[in-house]
Amino acid sequence: MMDDITKMDVFYESAKSGFEDNWSDQREADIHKIITELKMVKCIDDNHEIGYQSIKSLVFGLVAARDFNFMTTRFKYENYANNQKIVGNVLYSIPEDHPFYVPTKKKHVRCAHFAMGLILSVNNDDIKNNQVRVCEVLTMDLGGSFPKWILKKIAPFLVVRAKRLVEKKLDPEETLKKREKNNFKKDYEPLFTN
Repeated sequence: MMDDITKMDVFYESAKSGFEDNWSDQREADIHKIITELKMVKCIDDNHEIGYQSIKSLVFGLVAARDFNFMTTRFKYENYANNQKIVGNVLYSIPEDHPFYVPTKKKHVRCAHFAMGLILSVNNDDIKNNQVRVCEVLTMDLGGSFPKWILKKIAPFLVVRAKRLVEKKLDPEETLKKREKNNFKKDYEPLFTN
C-alpha cells in the first residue's frame, strides 16, 4: 500500500512516452549492474513505446546472456469493476513479425515471452483511507536453459519497482518537476500524436 491517492495521476503522467528519463531511471536502478543495453527503439504515441534490453551472462557464465524486445503501455481506467480507478505501466514482449522488432543479439538468448509492470488501484475503502494498492506483475519464459535454483535466487530482484515506489526511491513527482524545467519537451518524437 502507498499513501496519498493523488500519486496515482502523478505516476500515470510520469509514465508518458517519449522521455529519456523513463529509460535512464531503470538503468540507474540496476543494482546488480547486469543490464548491458537498455534503449527506446521507437516512440509510438503518448502511451506506447518499443524498447530493447540486454543483460549479461549470469552466475559465472552458467546462464547465457538474455535480451528482450518489448512494448511499454500506460493506461488509466475510472470506475472499472470494483475499483474507482486503475492506472498502470506495463511492458510485454513483441513478436518477430512486429515492424520494430530488434533481432537477437549475438551470443544472447531471446526471452521467449514476458510481461511485467506496475498497476495502482483504489476502491471505495482505499479512498476513505487515502491509500493506493500497488501491484507488480511479472510473468516470463526466459527461453533456453535456465536452472530452477538460479531462477529462485534472482526472482526477488526482478520485482523491485513496486518496493521502490512505496519506499519513495522511485519518485514520479521529481520526474515531472525535472520535465517541467524543460517545458515538458520530449526527447523522442512519437509516430502519432494524440
